Amino acid sequence: MTAGIIGTRVRALRRDTLVRNSMLLLVSTVVVAAGGFVFWQIAARLFSPADVGRTSALITASALIANLALLGMQNSVIRFLHDWEDRAATVNSAVTVVALASVAGAVVFVAGVDWFAPELAVLHRPGNAVLFVVFTASLALTLLNDNVLIALQRSGHVAGRNTATVALRLILPFGCVGLGAFGLFTAYQSAATLALVVYLVLLHRELGLPTRLRLDTARIATMWRYSAGNYVATVLLLLPALVMPNLITHSLGPERAAYYYIASLIAGVLTFVPQATARSLFAHASADPGRLPGSLRRVVVLTAAVQIPALLVIVGAGPFVLRLFGPDYAQAYPLLVVLAVGAALASVSFVGSTLMLIAGRMRVMCALTGLAALISVGGAYLFGGHGLLWIGAFLLAGELVQCVTYTPIIARMVRARAEDPR
Repeated sequence: MTAGIIGTRVRALRRDTLVRNSMLLLVSTVVVAAGGFVFWQIAARLFSPADVGRTSALITASALIANLALLGMQNSVIRFLHDWEDRAATVNSAVTVVALASVAGAVVFVAGVDWFAPELAVLHRPGNAVLFVVFTASLALTLLNDNVLIALQRSGHVAGRNTATVALRLILPFGCVGLGAFGLFTAYQSAATLALVVYLVLLHRELGLPTRLRLDTARIATMWRYSAGNYVATVLLLLPALVMPNLITHSLGPERAAYYYIASLIAGVLTFVPQATARSLFAHASADPGRLPGSLRRVVVLTAAVQIPALLVIVGAGPFVLRLFGPDYAQAYPLLVVLAVGAALASVSFVGSTLMLIAGRMRVMCALTGLAALISVGGAYLFGGHGLLWIGAFLLAGELVQCVTYTPIIARMVRARAEDPR
């Protein structure tokens, strides 16, 4: 009887598209994280802490520009892909805008690197500058295409592309020994660029969405009206994590930036589940708004069931995991504990901001994320010189602000579903 009940529930979960897509996105993220974990172990043994610190600054600078260049289009393709005929026109319009924005952003960063990040003077070399622009644009397009596949509920393809990226990343660092921080950066980013080519072929051949630089101004205008508010909120949400390695490199030196980056990499495992479940919730609610109340409860239960034991494992195993990168990295354990607690609390802000996005309450979302970013980045800028633990404390404080505000909103919606199960 028990086996039969379990089998019935397993089959029901397999038919549940929300759970299935959430799990596929989670698998995709875990693949990238596991690959990143091994990549940085390899890097820590082949390169000096200073090179690892500078590489983390290059990667986060590129990621910041790529995320800024999305201009909210990653949410717009999910929102409108099912509403308009000729899906290729919607995708290609978004691709054109993101490609132009990412190239422009990367060029501006390279031109002003002495002002933005003087420790990254390696970008003065013309060849390095060109590669930085190419890698940044490729990353932006990859992030956009991930969301196209999420909207089409083809999250398995995201996992496949991420697996190919990780496989390349584990091989390339060995060919870059002696090339310093930019060589390591090239090994990390070129893998994603090569995998992007496979991605574009997949979109064309299997899903009938050929990628071309073609702009439908009417669609872009509608998408921008929708995405402007969530773009601001998304940028503010990502800002603390993306600027911190550069801020630490500038205030405490590249070695400390390396310790922070590895600790944040480990703690970041706790954001995998809410990222996956929140994106899946958004895609499902956009395709069928009637699914939202029931989907929300399943997302909350699934996220909490994974996050709590995962937090305990990371805190307990933290010293051992840090030592895998080298004995010097063990000193980052107190920072790891603080970052892990903050990452676990981020589950609330992921779900809460998704609800605001679905409801169109952009001002509330922007205000909350803006306040959290101000606390985290402002506090780290003013007091970060006292040590990494201060930086972690301000990042945690920013998460607490969002957690306290979003928790009653989520609880109210979950209770409403329990009272009216329709």
